Amino acid sequence: MAKQIRCTVCEQLAMSIAADVVARPVQTETTLYNDISDLCEGGGKLEDTFGSFLLFEKKWQLTMSRPREYVLLPPEPDASAPEDDAPEEDNKKNVQMAKNGAVVKACNFILDASTRSEMSEWLFLKLSKKAYVPRAEVYTKLCEEWTSSCKKKVAEKKKVEKKRGEEDEDL
Repeated sequence: MAKQIRCTVCEQLAMSIAADVVARPVQTETTLYNDISDLCEGGGKLEDTFGSFLLFEKKWQLTMSRPREYVLLPPEPDASAPEDDAPEEDNKKNVQMAKNGAVVKACNFILDASTRSEMSEWLFLKLSKKAYVPRAEVYTKLCEEWTSSCKKKVAEKKKVEKKRGEEDEDL
């Protein structure tokens, strides 16, 4: 499940890093590293994990699109709370914990120690120069260059660009 939602989780992580981590006053590269490290696990509190943030605060939906295929979908415009197919309270909690765990696992895969180090160093250099850090740039670094979490999308994009180039040559 975590592998199937990795790209979407990476996209949301990039947005979160660009919006929240970059907005905080930065003192050292270590501070940035620690802030980025806390994103997935939320400092050890289940309700503060990135999974809880996406699923319960932002109301994203982790659903099965086809048998054994999962997708993480943005919230409906009028979504009030995520709905589960689990009618029993204990089963519902287990489903919620499993979904949260899948998002956290994808998050931890993306933000491994090496990536956290790369991201904190890169951000520190940008921020120490008082440079603006656009979300798209954070996404490119995190999801395409350092982790390849969205490599399928990158491969499809290159295929389309190549096809367009071939069409231009035919003219």
